This record gives sequence, structure tokens and C-alpha cells, in this order.
Amino acid sequence: MEDPRKDLFTIRATSSESDEYIITIGNKRASEHTFKTQKEAEKYIDSHPYELTMNLCFACIEAVENMKKDKNNKK
Repeated sequence: MEDPRKDLFTIRATSSESDEYIITIGNKRASEHTFKTQKEAEKYIDSHPYELTMNLCFACIEAVENMKKDKNNKK
């Protein structure tokens, strides 16, 4: 069974001219690491590092805070 957390991370090229990749959660960088290949980034995600887990938690907290803020602004 595939890990559902894999869908939460996106592997992106750092630029159209570059052969380097980064991992993001939404529009935020999920890891400070830069990878030489997309496969290398996938292996990093599959290794379940604490860095990605913690950054995912922070992204969720930020999303909840933004939702509460938006709800309060609508009142």
C-alpha cells in the first residue's frame, strides 16, 4: 500500500535550466536539501525524515491559523 503522505509533498525543479530538485509542501520548502535527481528526492521522502514530518506539522498549524483568521475577518 502506498504511503498517503507522499501526495502531500511535491518535487520541483529549482529552475528550468537547472538539474536540481527541491521538496515542497504547497508553496513552502519542506527540506533544506537540494537533490540532483527527482528519484533522489523521492527516496528522501520515502525515508520519512523528521524534517519533512515536522515541516508538514508546521504547515498544518499555519493552515489552521489562517482559517481561524479568515473566519474572524468575515464576522
